[in-house]
Amino acid sequence: PAYQENDIMAGISYCIQKAQEARMPVIILLGVGTNSGGHTGQSYLSQLIDDISGFSGVCVVTAVGGEADKRHHFLGVLPEDSAYTEAEIRVGAGERAFSLELWSIHPDLYTIGIQSPAGERIEEITPIAGRSQTIRFILDQTEIFVYYQMVESLSGQQVVFLRFDEPTQGIWSLRIYGNLAVNRRFHIWLPMTPFISDQTYFLRPDPDVTLSDAACASEGISVAAYNDTNNSLYAASGRGFTADYEIKPDLAAPGVQIYGPVPGNRFGTRTGTSMAAAQTAGAAALLMEWGLLKGNDLQLNSHKIIKYLTLGAVRREGVVYPDRAWGYGRLNLLKTFNELVTGRT
Repeated sequence: PAYQENDIMAGISYCIQKAQEARMPVIILLGVGTNSGGHTGQSYLSQLIDDISGFSGVCVVTAVGGEADKRHHFLGVLPEDSAYTEAEIRVGAGERAFSLELWSIHPDLYTIGIQSPAGERIEEITPIAGRSQTIRFILDQTEIFVYYQMVESLSGQQVVFLRFDEPTQGIWSLRIYGNLAVNRRFHIWLPMTPFISDQTYFLRPDPDVTLSDAACASEGISVAAYNDTNNSLYAASGRGFTADYEIKPDLAAPGVQIYGPVPGNRFGTRTGTSMAAAQTAGAAALLMEWGLLKGNDLQLNSHKIIKYLTLGAVRREGVVYPDRAWGYGRLNLLKTFNELVTGRT
């Protein structure tokens, strides 16, 4: 299933409206995500999350996604003594189409060159203002749609969008030229699983900055997943920090082999960061009951619940927090309440 960002935003607005009509607090759980976007918390959805998270009685919880081990993120670093660097993508058999996005760090500007598995090379593709271009490879019979957005409307970053149609199996090489390179760093993301074959991935991936774009919102509670039987990190759990180094995720919760209700009017087990986010949403609901309904904090909102939950998070000795994978530690609601009510840790 796939949803447009504005549909998700409409659903959030509907929840807020109904909560206001009922004069009740509301916890909104977002178990959906995307690799599309700059991962800086500046998308329209992230801005909406930030806006409503300041309302008393509203809390938004987001799952970081399961992309850390999928090899869908590439961190580009342009060497000081070179005009370009390269990123290689291994394309699996039967991949009909896929896209990717390159996001610069302002004010850097980049251009792209492409080499096919057969060795056919398209040199540096010059941007055409406001227009897309279609590149056709003769030997590989592949078409690539290329669009340069020099200044993205919300972040001010450059975005380069590529779509491969009928890509040949093998190694595709992207040559990234730094036309204006001050920071000399950029990010490229392939689509999230399952919108691309597990046989298509970067040969030199970076597991960091693999959290879902919505989980980068500053005021949402961004949740990673771990295995609570041995306190080990769930391998696929998306990692931070955001592309502009804001601390996300906020914390981790159990997300491996979680037993509960599943579709079909039955019970079963599920694994993933959505399971971890769901349990954190339950913890947020209990905090909201303590704060608003029992009169202990009448201004309780998403921003304050982040602080309360991270205050009580369990931190392992030898780990430096905040951590890219664990955030501020493991969810422990009892420890949070002990800290709030008695001052004990």
